[in-house]
Amino acid sequence: MASSAASQPPGESLRDIFTRARHVACDEPLPASLAPDEPYATMQALRDMDKARAMVNSLDLFSTNESIEDVATRDLMYLLAPHYMSLLLQMAPVDIAIPRSRVVSQALTTSREFLSTCERMRIFPPGTPLGDALERDVHAAAPPPAQREEKIARFRRAKEIRARLEALRSGRLSDESDDASESGEDGEEAREAWMLELELAAQTALDNLGLLKQEADLLEERERRTNEEDELRRRRGEEDEGEAEVAEVVPEQLRVDRMTRDAIQRNVLRPFHNLPTMTLSEFAEREIAEANERAESQRRAESRHRAEEEVDEDGDGERATLKARAWDDWKQENGWIGGWGNRHNRS
Repeated sequence: MASSAASQPPGESLRDIFTRARHVACDEPLPASLAPDEPYATMQALRDMDKARAMVNSLDLFSTNESIEDVATRDLMYLLAPHYMSLLLQMAPVDIAIPRSRVVSQALTTSREFLSTCERMRIFPPGTPLGDALERDVHAAAPPPAQREEKIARFRRAKEIRARLEALRSGRLSDESDDASESGEDGEEAREAWMLELELAAQTALDNLGLLKQEADLLEERERRTNEEDELRRRRGEEDEGEAEVAEVVPEQLRVDRMTRDAIQRNVLRPFHNLPTMTLSEFAEREIAEANERAESQRRAESRHRAEEEVDEDGDGERATLKARAWDDWKQENGWIGGWGNRHNRS
């Protein structure tokens, strides 16, 4: 069997680094003995978990030809390192410098790594619900959605696991002191607790596998569309520059033909009838405004006509008076007496 974690180099222990990052991944408060002086954020937990994974690989805790029965109880926790790494990657803030697509890809890779390890070490043998799900989903390009009965069974099993883990933790806290906590690392209850943790983590990883794959596909599609739009804008810019250069040497007649062709292309999908340019309410408001304007114009014209008629009547009376006065003056000047002349056309 591979060497145990007890042979690790001196310095900050693998157990402390792993436990500190694990509490962040599981959204649990940090123990006072492990809490750092500065705020412990998700990115720091990511670095610690990555460091813990590197230490596990350098210590060669697990070999490829051993099963779960060959792993020491105190080393079982380190099988969860890829799973916690995936959880921390999913918790990473979106405003970090690393692109989201890369973060999701790494989370998907670490989840598959954890599930592949569970399948390889036969932690959940074939024939069990979780073993069959691992064999079906781990290597699938797109994991099929779990059936309703399977989801219900997983939920009930996860509830039972959490209750059992809580009971085991309570029993260990009541039976063991803090100084003697290391002595129970290889006990039956400790092994049962870590096996339950592995089962719960495998269920969570299976549920997250499909979600991560969907998000990765969406991000890939968005990136592809963004690249296509950028390429299209670049080509349009080059075409506009080329057209501007050609327009300087192209005859005027060809430019007119090009403009006509562009206009025809823009209108090729238009319907044969004229498209409406306003709504019915806008048309009614315009008709009412035009009718009011016509009525006001007619009223002003009638008022102006009446005023002109009154002026004409006054002018005719004054002209008749002046004419009568002129006639009277002429008669006086010429000694004209009424009755003169051949009134009855007598010879």
